[in-house]
Amino acid sequence: SVCCILSFVLVSKPALAAEWAIKLYPTPSQRSFPSAISVDAKRRVWFSELNSNKIAMFEPSTSVFFEYDVPTAKSDITDITADANGIIWFTEQNANQIGRFDPRTKTFKEYEIPTPNSQPIKLAVDSSGNIWFTEFAANKIGMLDAKKGDIKEYAIPTQLSQPMGIAVYEKGYIWFIEAQANKLAVFYPAT
Repeated sequence: SVCCILSFVLVSKPALAAEWAIKLYPTPSQRSFPSAISVDAKRRVWFSELNSNKIAMFEPSTSVFFEYDVPTAKSDITDITADANGIIWFTEQNANQIGRFDPRTKTFKEYEIPTPNSQPIKLAVDSSGNIWFTEFAANKIGMLDAKKGDIKEYAIPTQLSQPMGIAVYEKGYIWFIEAQANKLAVFYPAT
């Protein structure tokens, strides 16, 4: 399920207060349905806007938002992350693609997933810069080689597992959730 966030929240603890303070930042596009969120190495906050088909960046030091239209219409961006080089990666569930945005050049590149209608949901970056993602409707996990642009897919043995969340362990293990199968799984790509 997708959680609705009406405005962005930064939480900070005042130096002399015992209570936490919450500061709200309304997003620039009304009814944009912000959902996935990530923070890059420069402390900029990146998030997806499902209804407006944009990715957005919030600069906390200036309280300024920047929005970028994703090239493919109605792509349904379900997750977003920043890699070690500052490149922004995101899943395009309805477009069946993994998206890449370079904040320096303000350019997009989209990678088509080989299995049609796979519904990529979540993604994670490994130590080599590869992008791992779940394919909810295809019962697979995938890996995008960020240097070559090639995608490899790996079938999950559990039928109708509906993989959702994914995380990469520094030793190269790929952990993921089989939501429908009610299982936690690990994949060892080196074997």
